[in-house]
Amino acid sequence: MKNWLTIGQFAKASGLSPRALRIYEDMNLLVPPHRGDNGYRYYQESQLSEAARLKEFKDLGFLLEEVKALLRADRDLDKSSLVNSLSRRLDLVREQSDQLQDQRRQIEQLLSSLKNNIKPIAADERRAIMSYQGNPAIVVTGIQGLQKTAEYIQKHLQNRNIPLLFWSEELELPESYILVLPEDNLGDKGVENLAPNVIVLNSVSGSDDAIQEKYLRLYNFVGSHVTTVIHAEDQALLDIVSNERIRDTYYQYYSKNRALEKQIKKIGGLVCSGSEISLYGYNLQKETVHLKLESRLGFTDELALLSSITAVMKLGLPTESLCLK
Repeated sequence: MKNWLTIGQFAKASGLSPRALRIYEDMNLLVPPHRGDNGYRYYQESQLSEAARLKEFKDLGFLLEEVKALLRADRDLDKSSLVNSLSRRLDLVREQSDQLQDQRRQIEQLLSSLKNNIKPIAADERRAIMSYQGNPAIVVTGIQGLQKTAEYIQKHLQNRNIPLLFWSEELELPESYILVLPEDNLGDKGVENLAPNVIVLNSVSGSDDAIQEKYLRLYNFVGSHVTTVIHAEDQALLDIVSNERIRDTYYQYYSKNRALEKQIKKIGGLVCSGSEISLYGYNLQKETVHLKLESRLGFTDELALLSSITAVMKLGLPTESLCLK
């Protein structure tokens, strides 16, 4: 049979597997025009160009039903349908590319933290961390959700009578406190003398040198045992904490992105998906702690709650004392 190819020959020439060719036949995408008395499928050499086109559309990520419509438009020389379908696919690919780029940056930053900052906790460092369980000094700073975050922290610590205070240059701080310190006040006199043992960095206005210098003032007198709480999906925050001047402090990350769970599990922190919360390193335990939000919250309030839980993860609190709504 001149110019006819068996399914094996056609598969080899087209780069499509025999199994794929059978599927395409069942879907009426690429049908062999002849079957021999032995039941063998026979393709024409002229169908190789159609197979190449099918493979091209499939490699571009189109579903088989979409490929069928594209092949029909291609055969009918329907340029408008082809342009519309390819344009929609391009828009989707661009969107997915942006999302993957964001995830890549987040994972690279977390890996950097893991390699450069996270080390096994030595016995003396463990004692230093646990020593402030009874006397936490917590600063909540940034530009958004500060008061709500501080209020949630106070609720978690309700049995300890720790005051919630708002920054002023005249403020005299007690030994234990929860302090709301807006980004605009980071340049105030006295900020450089603060010595918190937990710093919660809520969303910041940027990560240029001037803004970074503002935040770095908070670390002037803190020891290496200070814990910094960071939203793992905020690139500006990640840029700030990557500064080598504060690289030796401890980080606790929180995120609503399960793609970052593997990294956060190694570093320590919180991952939330829907209403399900997983805590890694709670009270320095190896076991994962699982919690569940008790009510639906707006985006800003939910981030405030998640950052507040992350802030008290090393304070020796029983999970029953955590506010989850």
